[in-house]
Amino acid sequence: MRFLASFCKNYSYFGLMMMAIDAAGKKQKVRLFVGYEYETHSGRRFIAFNSTEQVRLNKKTGFVFGSARSVMTTNMPLCMQPNDVKDMATIIRIHVVVPNEKIQIRVQPKVKFWNKIITTDPVLLPPNGVYVIQFPKVFVWEDKPIKLPTTEEGLKGCILMAKAVEVIA
Repeated sequence: MRFLASFCKNYSYFGLMMMAIDAAGKKQKVRLFVGYEYETHSGRRFIAFNSTEQVRLNKKTGFVFGSARSVMTTNMPLCMQPNDVKDMATIIRIHVVVPNEKIQIRVQPKVKFWNKIITTDPVLLPPNGVYVIQFPKVFVWEDKPIKLPTTEEGLKGCILMAKAVEVIA
């Protein structure tokens, strides 16, 4: 939890600066903070900033390094094994910190299992809040549980599709 507290407190290096158009039609800079949390079978948790690496904490400054752009614009694996982790980790949550600006953030995770896509209705996040989106422990397709493969080749077909979190206005 120390890492997550540091993520929320010192997120200045783990964000996405973008231009958005407010209700009055003016362009404004907006900083959005996104983190994809993974957990191993042994209980180790980490935030990933791309499909193969976890976010690192600078021990001197307490800031985290990484970019939200990479997790928002690329497909993320449902299961991954970073370099220093022995166990396979599964995605469990998306953390989103929304600024106090007049923007709209849409969350709509789409999970792809080979040729099957499981999606939800889009959710609009109001400004000025910290939101946590929980993934299910078991995914279901046509009333049957989907068993995740155990081989690395099989896991390449199981992804969280890009643009699960988007700035829409």
